[in-house]
Amino acid sequence: MGCVASFNKHCDVCICLLKEYKGEIKKNNYINSNNKKQNKNTTFYKIKLNKALDQLNKDVKYQHESEQLKELNEIYQKLLSLDSERNKNIYNENDINNLNQVIV
Repeated sequence: MGCVASFNKHCDVCICLLKEYKGEIKKNNYINSNNKKQNKNTTFYKIKLNKALDQLNKDVKYQHESEQLKELNEIYQKLLSLDSERNKNIYNENDINNLNQVIV
């Protein structure tokens, strides 16, 4: 009854990846975003997160899992928006405040 082990496993992986991605964005806000190594790191997390979210989507069987997936996806979308702004060199102090408000 209840829990699907594979869903919880992928959910935990997704949460860890989101935290690491957030850390990369925050770290890179202080560094020139034209540095290819930093962009490579965020690209790595985007690829991993897309795979993890796709796997979660395949594993959804219950309403609460669907809600968790939706919440994780919303957090990911916020992080993508902040990362995109940083990559366009539209950096301002509000970016750090917005990033700190994204709770993972």
